[in-house]
Amino acid sequence: MTVTIENDKIVALSNITGDGDSQNVSYIRRASEGTSKIKGVSAQILETGTLENIDTVSRATCSSKAILEACRNALDAAKVTQ
Repeated sequence: MTVTIENDKIVALSNITGDGDSQNVSYIRRASEGTSKIKGVSAQILETGTLENIDTVSRATCSSKAILEACRNALDAAKVTQ
């Protein structure tokens, strides 16, 4: 996953993929993009620019949490290099 950060805020997410079983692709897509009724984790993060109060996507909870963790790691790494 590629996370773009500007002024301590996440402004873009791309290349969201997993390294596990190919069956996980649908869960990763669901977590990232959401469904017709549930907003995806990526959209929520980009709307706020932060990881505060982001809801995981049901039936893709682990993938949602993995995206959030990757974003948290990217934010932490950005603070270290500044």
